[in-house]
Amino acid sequence: MAETAFISKVTSQRRCPVCGDDLAATQETPAGALFPIADVRFVCGARFWADARSIISAAPCRSGSLLAAKLMCIEAEGRIR
Repeated sequence: MAETAFISKVTSQRRCPVCGDDLAATQETPAGALFPIADVRFVCGARFWADARSIISAAPCRSGSLLAAKLMCIEAEGRIR
């Protein structure tokens, strides 16, 4: 069961762990597959892949990038004034 812990964790997500957007799609290899993997996508565009060894961010949630850009704009505008 340990080899599927990462897959179980990522496929149990119903909302993006970054921004909270809804789940868009989940794909998972059949139980007992030689190389079990999962692909979980959210409405915001975030995508996570999991295998027997880890979970990776295949496509980051844009909300973090949008916030960073907004904060940099605020900082830059403060320097202009």
